[in-house]
Amino acid sequence: MAGNEIFEKLGAIGTLSNLLVYLTTVFNLENITATNIINIFNGSTNFATLLGAFLSDAFFGRYKILAFCTVASFVVNFCCLQHSIPFYLFMKNTTKLGISEFIRKIKQ
Repeated sequence: MAGNEIFEKLGAIGTLSNLLVYLTTVFNLENITATNIINIFNGSTNFATLLGAFLSDAFFGRYKILAFCTVASFVVNFCCLQHSIPFYLFMKNTTKLGISEFIRKIKQ
């Protein structure tokens, strides 16, 4: 479990740094605004784990929640994978096209 938490935090930190670059380049936000959004998101996700731990210990039980969250995580990840593979194949095929052919293919 400790290894899972360590790698989860490393993934979250990497995602947050990439999100800062994305917010400043794609959405053209100022650095202060993008940093505030990231800090609010990070604080909310950290607080949600505390709330989940309290609910687990107070009402549901450790092993029931662990089993439920494991199954839910697997199902959500599987669904995301099922939707991302066709999109990846679509983008792989359409990046070879010009922009006008790409727009025409999307409208079909």
